[in-house]
Amino acid sequence: FFKQKTAYEIPKRDWSSDVCSSDLSSGSVTITQDGSGNSVGSANQSATLNGDANTLSIDQVGSNNTMGLNVEGSSNSITVNKTGNNNTVDINMQSTGSTITKNITGNNNAVTMGSSTTPMTGNFVTSNLSVTGDNNTAILNYHNNGANNNLSVTGSSNSLTLSQSGATVTGHSANVTVTGSTNTLDITQSGTTTKSVTVNTNGSNQNITINQRN
Repeated sequence: FFKQKTAYEIPKRDWSSDVCSSDLSSGSVTITQDGSGNSVGSANQSATLNGDANTLSIDQVGSNNTMGLNVEGSSNSITVNKTGNNNTVDINMQSTGSTITKNITGNNNAVTMGSSTTPMTGNFVTSNLSVTGDNNTAILNYHNNGANNNLSVTGSSNSLTLSQSGATVTGHSANVTVTGSTNTLDITQSGTTTKSVTVNTNGSNQNITINQRN
């Protein structure tokens, strides 16, 4: 476990070990892991960023690395960079007015943000996701107001599912760019306010489904 307000970088000697975090107070935290089999959070307990105006950066380079993160509070900024294969990212944001950027490079990686039973409920969240590689999956589930998703997929046979629901005050938006072949994109937006989706594709045999409803 760690708890501090200053930048935190895992020493090289600890790159093979797990990092578990309890509540992180306001400040800037940097986690860097290089190698295989590393984790931020654990199978039983996600790392938790708790408070307002935090800045968190997580960099993992290698294969078979895992990350479980729970974000609470408001106006937080999170950046996740993962390079390698067979890595997992599991994030749950109950944070209002926050921004999260995820850059995933490699093959057979899995990204989950919220679930069908526990969607992300923080309002006015901006989420940027860039996936480069093949056979990657991303599932993004929001139940809030004003979800703004910017998604970029480059490669082949990637699968991306986005659900934005619960908007009663401020609507949702999704801006998507897909480059490559045989990628699958499924977007569902629901709520009583304005909904918008913009999709740009470059390549062949893309499978895109968009469903908007009240």
